[in-house]
Amino acid sequence: MAHSFAIIDAFATGPFSGNPAAVVRVNGGVPDAWCQAIAREFNLSETAFLFPGEVAGEIALRWFTPTVEVELCGHATLAAASFLFHDGMASPIRFATLSGCLTAVQTADGIALDFPATEILPHGEPIEWEVGLGVEPEAIYRAGADHLVVLKSAQAVIGLSPDFDFLKTLSGRGVIVTAEGAAPYHCVSRFFAPNYGINEDPVTGSAHCALAVYWQRRLGRSEIHGYQASQRGGAVMASATGDRVCLSGKAIRVAEGVILV
Repeated sequence: MAHSFAIIDAFATGPFSGNPAAVVRVNGGVPDAWCQAIAREFNLSETAFLFPGEVAGEIALRWFTPTVEVELCGHATLAAASFLFHDGMASPIRFATLSGCLTAVQTADGIALDFPATEILPHGEPIEWEVGLGVEPEAIYRAGADHLVVLKSAQAVIGLSPDFDFLKTLSGRGVIVTAEGAAPYHCVSRFFAPNYGINEDPVTGSAHCALAVYWQRRLGRSEIHGYQASQRGGAVMASATGDRVCLSGKAIRVAEGVILV
């Protein structure tokens, strides 16, 4: 039984930028172990799997890294929406996920996603960030399952060379490192999740669910334009309102085919 797939660059500024995700439209029932094996085969930071939803009008969406299933992924959701819009599905799309119902809307500038906002809380763990990141933070917070580390300059974020063995000893999902940006970007960031099989994620939509909350509050803005300064680089527009965040970006389809196994 064949399953169609595409490789899509999400939150891209051009071809081969942003964060590549594989999107698989599953044709029939498959076990979780098959999904994990396919994600390991693609070996991208995320592979999204699309299934018929249990509720009429919804598409079930699941996300797998090469090693584990995750509860939320922004760039693979953007890629999944792009996959379905390419196949002619009408906007908006409703995804049933482990993080509840997420919607995707096609816009003139790309795709807009409705995601849950991430609460920013004080950080109570004594962690030697200077050892793990090589720099002294300006401030640190908890952002859901992540550590949010604020640095004094964008250049400090861009120049980081983390100790990934050290980061593997930390609790939670990963580490968001950020600083105020320069025009046209309000903030820059990088995201590290070695415990999830991803030393550095190229562009992380879910991290911007926290970054939008933090930088809107700090800068007094209603929307932030973020740049994730990975080797590939990518751009995310984000706006937090109450307990929700709107994430917007572009997606570029770079490959497609079928899985035959």
